[in-house]
Amino acid sequence: MSFFSNAALYFLSFLFPPEFPGKIEQGTLRDGDTIGILPDRERVVVEEIHVADEAVAFATVGESVAIKLKNLAPQNVARGYVLTSLIDPMPCVNTFSAQIMILDLLPQKSIMTAGYSCILHTHTAIEECRVVKLLAKIGKNGKPIKGERPGFTKSNTAVIARIKMSRKVCMHTYEQMSQLGRFTLRDEGKTIAIGKILRLGK
Repeated sequence: MSFFSNAALYFLSFLFPPEFPGKIEQGTLRDGDTIGILPDRERVVVEEIHVADEAVAFATVGESVAIKLKNLAPQNVARGYVLTSLIDPMPCVNTFSAQIMILDLLPQKSIMTAGYSCILHTHTAIEECRVVKLLAKIGKNGKPIKGERPGFTKSNTAVIARIKMSRKVCMHTYEQMSQLGRFTLRDEGKTIAIGKILRLGK
């Protein structure tokens, strides 16, 4: 889960009611802040903030925190959820375009094409996903190669692809916020690719 208050962002690595642990990635979190939980858009209030087991009035970027939230049932929170500003909420999407470095595909699935299914890991979210379309190959200079869209790609290559997830996930482009714009793809427990998000939505 993540948090956003006055441009603050906080991630929840696991659930441990009544306190929710995480890390502030941007801005400042304060006692009494009214914030929203995405993707469910529930409104909650920060009751307490703890840093290193000590109660504090606020916490800032880079600090690991444990917070107590008012008006939140633990069963309504899942790994990968985000606490975010109500004024400028973080984007939640189920489709995005990304630059992907294919590391080592499984021997039995040695070619990646449209329809390839695997598991996406980004911040603390873990979601099933599939490659919808391969958009371009990436050259040795790190730039897209103009021409026909590739029909497939193999290990040790780089491509730009469109990916669709089974549910909406909170994320940013790599350019907007690198911590929220990176991901890995795993298949049968093996990391097969790493990537950075270029564009949100279709």
